[in-house]
Amino acid sequence: MKQQSGQSIVLYGAGPVAHTLMQHGLVDEVRVWVYPLVIGVTEKTKRLFDDASDIPLLKLVETRPFDSGIVVLSYQPDRTA
Repeated sequence: MKQQSGQSIVLYGAGPVAHTLMQHGLVDEVRVWVYPLVIGVTEKTKRLFDDASDIPLLKLVETRPFDSGIVVLSYQPDRTA
């Protein structure tokens, strides 16, 4: 699918499918939506990817703030790292 012409493939969430795509270098961009919500830290705090040791480093390429306080951070795999 990635090699076919057309629009970008969009995947919402950071579950097992996203993790597998990143492991195999099939992700061109990651967008993280940051919401202005403060919560306490517990032992059940979630990470974007449970095991981030096997995904590529990401570089920040764009930030987009909204009037609501939400900020969208766009990252691309850092292929030079």
